[in-house]
Amino acid sequence: MIGNTFIRLGSILALRCDLPKTFYNQKQLDLLSKVIWIKPDVEPGLYRIGLRLIKIKSSDLKVLEHIIKDYA
Repeated sequence: MIGNTFIRLGSILALRCDLPKTFYNQKQLDLLSKVIWIKPDVEPGLYRIGLRLIKIKSSDLKVLEHIIKDYA
């Protein structure tokens, strides 16, 4: 993830990813994650943030796996 706020290691984040209306018949993904690393981005004022998923519904995980497969 890239953001403009420094987030401490170990922080727990509740994330919601909005999806296009026709994307897998689902409007959003709700994820609970933990910050496992953070470092400055090449763009000043931004941070690259590594996350580990802690909690995700099985239906959301399937959508996320498809997104990764289709766009990675």
